[in-house]
Amino acid sequence: MSFSIIAQPLDTLFFRGGIPFHAGESSHVTSIFPPNPNTGYGFSRAVLLELFCKKLGVYIKKGCNGCPHMDSCHISAAVGDPSKRDGSLRVKGPYIHITERFFALPCDVTWTKSNDTSQEIRPAILPDDAVPTDLGYVRFPIPRKEFGFPKGTGDYLLSESDLVSYLRDESIAHSKLRVQSGENGLEPILSTERHIGIALERTSRTAKDEHLYSIETIRVHDGVTLWTGIEGLPPDLHLPKDRIVARLGGEGKRVAVELTGSTKLPDPNITHIISESGRFKILLLQHTDFGGSWIPPGFKQSERDGKVVWTGVLNKVEMTLVSAKFSKPIYIGGWDTAKNRPRPLEPHLPAGSVLYMEVGNNVAEEVVSAIHDNHIGLKTEFGFGHSAIGVWSNE
Repeated sequence: MSFSIIAQPLDTLFFRGGIPFHAGESSHVTSIFPPNPNTGYGFSRAVLLELFCKKLGVYIKKGCNGCPHMDSCHISAAVGDPSKRDGSLRVKGPYIHITERFFALPCDVTWTKSNDTSQEIRPAILPDDAVPTDLGYVRFPIPRKEFGFPKGTGDYLLSESDLVSYLRDESIAHSKLRVQSGENGLEPILSTERHIGIALERTSRTAKDEHLYSIETIRVHDGVTLWTGIEGLPPDLHLPKDRIVARLGGEGKRVAVELTGSTKLPDPNITHIISESGRFKILLLQHTDFGGSWIPPGFKQSERDGKVVWTGVLNKVEMTLVSAKFSKPIYIGGWDTAKNRPRPLEPHLPAGSVLYMEVGNNVAEEVVSAIHDNHIGLKTEFGFGHSAIGVWSNE
């Protein structure tokens, strides 16, 4: 069973990124938005417990063992041990939601060279020609004629409906994009607020010297919510219709939670195109863990027609990676509850990264089924590596 969580913030929100923030050492830290998948997983599990756990105090102390309701509990297998992440729960997101989901703008988009919102956006092409690199001859994405790469995709957002056009290698109007903080005449979806505080002595509750700090919180505008998809639940689970109030992010800010239906992405209907061309792209909708690399685990470098490629198996389908487009890595850590210490910061490919693939023509259906709206890489159960499949042109 699967369903979606829509979280409506009732206050400002704060989500730490990979920047260290220690009392007496760090004076200012900004919030990321949306939060990374670890936050979405923890929040989803908290919502399940709030809705269905009959002995929450017992669960927090020692899990489901010893609970008198364990045999009749609908979610014990899904949430797992409280100090671990070993349940059957699977998560998508979190994503910004404004009547529909919004995703990070793909790294390979290009737009016409004008400075107004009438610009047209098109995906880049990947020509057959290769250029020399320290790895050998490699193919790189380039803009179409009259188009150019932007300086950066920044905090631009692509709607779920326009995502289908992108995956089909079609154009999108620049004016249909959204931005987080506001630029190029587009209306922002949030604003930031700076909060100043000071650490207190545990016993006297007086201010500590040199412990002044500030955080930059997020206040979303009207109609902006956070969407998280939940899967891996028992089929006989009955969802309550009433909204509940839960806590989310740093400082435990309140959000109103509403449960809705399907978590599926729309189908771009491109199987026949992949079958004819043998080409497809993987758009990473969410940050992705490839073990510190930009290449999927297990892929091996080789040469084909004098060009460097990487071949391997992804979600049980053999394919060849011929190029990629991505920005600098995102470092994600978190808190290890079982060991009561921070998790090490690890590099991830950022959401919006694109992998250009080639595959045999007779496995197009397998490729679409294996990749689209599924997860690739490591830590997929927590939401990392959520992907969509599209097509690309070489001319």
